[in-house]
Amino acid sequence: MTDEDEKLAFLVNVYNLMIVFAFARFGVPRSNAARYSFFDDVKVNIGGHAYSFNDIEQGLIRGNRRPPYHLRRTLRGGDVRRAFALARVDPRAHFALNCGASSCPPVKMYTPEGLDEELTLASKAFCEDSVTFDADANALTVSAILKWYRSDFGADDAAVARRVLTWLQGDTKTALENALRRENSSIKLRYAPYDWTVNATATSRSYEGVKTKVDVSRITGR
Repeated sequence: MTDEDEKLAFLVNVYNLMIVFAFARFGVPRSNAARYSFFDDVKVNIGGHAYSFNDIEQGLIRGNRRPPYHLRRTLRGGDVRRAFALARVDPRAHFALNCGASSCPPVKMYTPEGLDEELTLASKAFCEDSVTFDADANALTVSAILKWYRSDFGADDAAVARRVLTWLQGDTKTALENALRRENSSIKLRYAPYDWTVNATATSRSYEGVKTKVDVSRITGR
C-alpha cells in the first residue's frame, strides 16, 4: 500500500458517497445544463478546502489533466489544492467512479490495502458488460468513457485495444487477442451511447442549481 493508494481509495469513496448525498439533498440533474452546474457547484469540504465533483475527478484523481472538451485544467496555477493531486493517473479509476447515470459502473467501497485488486476486478466487470468485438469488421465497441478520457487509456486505437484486452475474458478476449496478433491489423474503436438517465423515480426532486458554495463536510466525518 502506498500513499497514492490511500489517497485514490479515499477520493473514489468520497466521490461516490457525495453523489448519493447530493441527489438526496439537492435533487437529480436531468439535463445537460443541470449536470454541468451540478458537477461544478455542489462541493464538499475536505481538509478545509472545498471541492466540486469535477475538482475531485479531474483535478485530483486525474492528476489535473485537462478535462474532456475543456481548454484549461481544472485546478489553475497557484491553486493550493494542486498539491493533493495524484502523481500518476490510473485509468481503472474511471470504472470505479459513479456519477449517478445508468451507464456508470456500480458503486463499491475501495480500500487502500486491496486497491489494486479491487480496481482490476471493477475494470473486468465493467468491460465484461460494456465491451464487444466484431471480428468481421475488426471493430471494438467500448464505453463512451474511453472516448472522453482517451488520453488516460492510450495514444491510438491499437493502444486502447491492448489496454482493454487486459480486462477482458472468454471469447471476446480471444477474438481481440487474435486480431491484435495479425500483421497490419487495424482495430477500429466504436463507442456505445451513454445512458444518462438516473435510478430515480419521475417524482424525485429535480436539481435546480446551487446559488452558493455548499459545505457538506459531514459526509466525510471531518
